Amino acid sequence: MLDEKEFKSTWLGNKAVYRTRMAIQEGGELIIIAPGVERFGETEIADKLIRKYGYVGKKRIMQLCKQNNDLGSNLAVACHMTVSSTEGRFNVRYAAKNLSESELKQVGYNYMDYKSAIDIYHPQDLKEGFNIVNDEEIFFIGNPTIGLWVERKRFNL
Repeated sequence: MLDEKEFKSTWLGNKAVYRTRMAIQEGGELIIIAPGVERFGETEIADKLIRKYGYVGKKRIMQLCKQNNDLGSNLAVACHMTVSSTEGRFNVRYAAKNLSESELKQVGYNYMDYKSAIDIYHPQDLKEGFNIVNDEEIFFIGNPTIGLWVERKRFNL
C-alpha cells in the first residue's frame, strides 16, 4: 500500500514494481493500492512520454528510443519505463483513486477499483508477510519502498 501523502505518481509508486519483481512468481500479480497516485510522471514531459509509450519492457523501450527523438532524448524516462515493466513475467494491477481504467491499460497495467481493493483486502488489518484473504494466500508489503524482496529459490539455495 502506497502512502497517499508521499506517492502521487507511478514514477515513485513503481518502486513497488522494481523492488518486488524478484519475489513475484511467473504469471503472478502485483496489486498496488495507491490512493494518492494521480499521474504517471513526476514532470509534465515524463508523464506525456509514459502515457505515449507505456511500460513495454526493455527491448521495446530500446527500439522506441532509437526510433523516437522525444523518448531517445529523455533517457531517464526510458530507464524508468524499463524498470517499471514486468517484462511479461507478471501482471501489475493498480487500485488508484485518480487514474482511470483506460489510462492504466494504455500504459500496460491492469486496473482495480480503489474502493473494491480496500473492501476486499482491508490493508489496515493485514500483517506484513503472508495473509489469507477470502481463501487466497497473499503476501502483503505495507511499504514497498523500504526494501528489496526476493524469492529464496532465485538464489539457488
